[in-house]
Amino acid sequence: AELGLQTLELPMSVVCRSSSFSNFVLHLCLDPHRWHESYNQSLYTYRAAHGIRSHAHPVPALSREGDWYEMPMWIYGDDDPRRRAAWVRLTGSSIEISDRAERLVIVDLSRGGEIASHQLAGAASPTFKLRPRALLTTMYARLILSDLFLHGIGGAKYDQLGDRIIHRFFKVTPPDYGVLSATVLLPASDDRDPRRSTTSIDRSIRALRFAPESFAAHASIPRSLVQQKQTLLNNIPVRGHRASWHRQITELNQQMRSFLNDVAADLEGQRAVAQIAEKEAQVLSSREHPFPVFPVEKMLNTFRRCLSYAP
Repeated sequence: AELGLQTLELPMSVVCRSSSFSNFVLHLCLDPHRWHESYNQSLYTYRAAHGIRSHAHPVPALSREGDWYEMPMWIYGDDDPRRRAAWVRLTGSSIEISDRAERLVIVDLSRGGEIASHQLAGAASPTFKLRPRALLTTMYARLILSDLFLHGIGGAKYDQLGDRIIHRFFKVTPPDYGVLSATVLLPASDDRDPRRSTTSIDRSIRALRFAPESFAAHASIPRSLVQQKQTLLNNIPVRGHRASWHRQITELNQQMRSFLNDVAADLEGQRAVAQIAEKEAQVLSSREHPFPVFPVEKMLNTFRRCLSYAP
């Protein structure tokens, strides 16, 4: 509002009390067998197309137990906020919607769809809350609420599955959706000195072990030790005759390192500091920070720059 923007933000609790949402849910519940078939077959096709072996990704398949059909929704209440799966079954001229534990709503179908819709919407209470899972939330928003739904990259990828379900169950061409993404980093994300990275320090620690003579300027390493090693390096034996030569090189390195204890301690200290700095940099360079933690001007400038690329 301070920026002069006017947006409508509705909590899902408000949306789920609407008649359009009740109608949408009842439409699925009236034919749970075909909904299950459409949902699960679309899911299996999506997994096969993307080489996904996990039974949990991108969403679990819906289960069936007898005449009870699991739906991609949650049921919970203020008295016990643990979410449980919603299950549906048809019994004569009514629909039962339940978590099969302690919450149950019965919707009478005998007096027509409009009254049934009002019954389901009216069943919403502090002790009975029916909420769609992510995929169904997006599906409802795309089919009912919006002219154009805007996704991020992750949601857009998963909604390829939503497209399959919509096409198979509703027998319509899925509505188009837009995909918006931009890499916007926190201002401090570029402050890190690459020369102080653990990779750079690790190279120095390795050099301290295998080429301690390269640190001669940092300590009083006897020149005779450096010369002996250089002589050995200038006269490398042929392969198969290097055992004695290698032992001499190792011994000389150990002797030279004994003069570099302070350098070694300093490098280890630098590495510990660099590890902390890299963890901080990893956090700062994340694309996942919410917009309120950014300076307003940076967000506005980014937004205007993105808009300038629009056709």
